[in-house]
Amino acid sequence: MSTLRKYPGTRVHTEYPSIGEYQGTNGLIYYIGSRKTVNIPENIQFSAGAAPVMESEFLSRHTPGTLRGLGVILDSTGKELFAFYPDVLINPASQNNQKVFTELSNPTFNNSTTLPAGDYEIVTFIPQVDDNVDRNLGDFSEDGGYRVEGSALLSIHGNIVSNPATPIPVTDTATPPPTNPPPTPPPPPPETQTATPVVEAPTPTPQVPTGIPYTLSYSEGVKGWPSFYSYNPDFMIGMNNYFYTFAGANLYRHNTNEARNNFYGVQYPAKITTVFNTEPLRNKVFKTLALESDSAWTSTMNTDIGQNAAIQNAWFELKEGNYYAAIKNVASSPATLNTFRFRSINGIGNTTGFNVTNPRIFNFSVPIDSIIAIGDFLYYINVFDNQPKLAGIITAIATSSITVDSTIPGATNPTSKTPLMLAAKNTLAESHGLLGHYMITTIENGSGADTELFALTADVFKSYP
Repeated sequence: MSTLRKYPGTRVHTEYPSIGEYQGTNGLIYYIGSRKTVNIPENIQFSAGAAPVMESEFLSRHTPGTLRGLGVILDSTGKELFAFYPDVLINPASQNNQKVFTELSNPTFNNSTTLPAGDYEIVTFIPQVDDNVDRNLGDFSEDGGYRVEGSALLSIHGNIVSNPATPIPVTDTATPPPTNPPPTPPPPPPETQTATPVVEAPTPTPQVPTGIPYTLSYSEGVKGWPSFYSYNPDFMIGMNNYFYTFAGANLYRHNTNEARNNFYGVQYPAKITTVFNTEPLRNKVFKTLALESDSAWTSTMNTDIGQNAAIQNAWFELKEGNYYAAIKNVASSPATLNTFRFRSINGIGNTTGFNVTNPRIFNFSVPIDSIIAIGDFLYYINVFDNQPKLAGIITAIATSSITVDSTIPGATNPTSKTPLMLAAKNTLAESHGLLGHYMITTIENGSGADTELFALTADVFKSYP
């Protein structure tokens, strides 16, 4: 006897904000809508109709197009087990077929159809949409929503296999009629007290710490744990107003020289992480970072919709005693298909022809707009697949032609004779800041010198999509 079990992830809608990125084995970046850990208490076995399945649901009743639910199932170590991507593997939902299921064919775990009990992570991506109206996949409409709307649900189905119970044979025998009244049963014997055996306490299993060890400090002044230190001593003690530690059979006395964050001969950086989350329900643009400090710190930032940025300490400018710098978006350049909605894209038009050698020259029947500049990335769209692909980086611009270096990684040769051409700015050189509801910021100073930091502020304003 087998029992079908279902372990669903979290349903993700197209309008959900991304909570992170996932780089697939195909090299593409997918935006994560949900990460859910499920516990499977018993071994389950896969078969036809009982296997990991993706449900794609099309909710736009009057909008033509398609929608595909994408995702991946990972084991407890983060290893990819079952991939529901790229989108060519997923059956599309549409206006005529609004709910579609895609089941993996012959799924196996270590060459077995049985998945062992344990914890597994169901990662569901933001659904991939195509509205078939000459727009990029995932574009927003004028009112802020997707032209095509829908949802995706990734689930693990399987059969729990158990051994059938063996029936106990029953023999039918006739009961003779009673001839004499039944004898009175003897009284039960008195209860005897039995000693309860003493069970020895189990030997505790030692807990081995994982990851990078550190030392956590407690402050009596704030009644809390304010700092994490990179050193990991064998023993520590306070004596005569000094702090001593032992490491590697050596004795060290702390706070006795001018070096900062130098422990046992290793120099560590000072690092602080904080969150900018003013008006948490509003989507915002984070433009600049300011340090009220006596030195510039290197900074890294990321937001809840998967945008990342970085500021080198040399990029800060000292103005009136504070350090200021623009937030530089470090999203992949050239842009990948999933990051085009975050970019400043400039359309050029259909090329009238191009050469197949490098440097590659694309000719146009219209003048090139001045907004296109050397250093931009040039993309093309073949009429039959409607997906932007990299042609190269722009090295020269004439009145009605553009020259690119087509040897950079990722550049390909258009297969259409007159593809539509567009250009994207380098996000690091011409950043528009970061978008998101909140921004996690980490600043770091690795100089080892005595430095002071009084405040960290950011220039933030509401985003108007």
